[in-house]
Amino acid sequence: MSDCKRSYRYRAFDYFVRAIGFASLFIVMSAIYRQDYDPGSNYIHPKHGMQKNKAKDVNNVSILTKTVVKLSVALNWRREISTDLVIQSKERSNVCAALRKIRLLIESLRKRMRPTHFLAVALNSGGVQQRFLKLKQNNLHAQLPGIDQELFISENCIHITLGVYVLLDDAERKQAISELELCRQWLVDLHTPFELNIQGLEIFNDDPSSTRVLYARIESPELQQFANKCKKHFQTTGLYAADNNDPDSIKLHMTLLNSRYTNKKPNKNESNSFDAREILKRFGDYDFGKAQCNEVHMCVCKSYCEGDDFYKTTGSLKF
Repeated sequence: MSDCKRSYRYRAFDYFVRAIGFASLFIVMSAIYRQDYDPGSNYIHPKHGMQKNKAKDVNNVSILTKTVVKLSVALNWRREISTDLVIQSKERSNVCAALRKIRLLIESLRKRMRPTHFLAVALNSGGVQQRFLKLKQNNLHAQLPGIDQELFISENCIHITLGVYVLLDDAERKQAISELELCRQWLVDLHTPFELNIQGLEIFNDDPSSTRVLYARIESPELQQFANKCKKHFQTTGLYAADNNDPDSIKLHMTLLNSRYTNKKPNKNESNSFDAREILKRFGDYDFGKAQCNEVHMCVCKSYCEGDDFYKTTGSLKF
């Protein structure tokens, strides 16, 4: 083969891989923001991105170059989107190169996505819930500046977050539950149910006059061990959401107030925060009591509580 033909083939392959990149990006994005009836399903429906073709159904989309690789994907824009990709080529190296490119694009996209699920310990019952309600009542009765009812989490949603995840479809949700079941192995050397001591208030930043989250401290060495091992395990699966926290340790906390809960939109010169100085001064050592943990739940993000319900769950691990 002449150098000219070889150069042409390499250029053709490079152009094809770029085409695969754009196609796979569209495929992944079409599987991210479409609203589905299943909890935790968030997708972009193709009709929003391609208005000209919104009346058509594409049952088979394929990209074909004359010389190298064929990529085919099954799509149904009405309800179902297949997650199966088929890469075909006469040369194995071309298939591997195309697959690597697709995986890198998907991994890059995941890192920019917001979490869809979180692993949680429910604390919305018993003495912890009653003491939370008392704390809320005391704060509202005191009429502290900038503190209103909307800042408080619902008493039905009190929880500890053990990890956050990006689960794009049914297959990934099922995989996450299977991976969670594998975490059972780390319970063998731990005493269950886990004993929790919940006492004291803290914030994440250094300025209590302008903070976004107020939380209660959690002391539970064995739950801490279990949470850290779960995080480490899920990080190897590609399902764990990227974060800026300690890569090896979970910060055990029970959120009480969060500026995201309020519907008020700050002015241009105002930050989306609240003043926690007086709360910390009056209730900094507040005791929520003790609790036990014998179950963790894979919950859907932003599936806000209705009535007496907790977050919507995709699955649980009982022990």
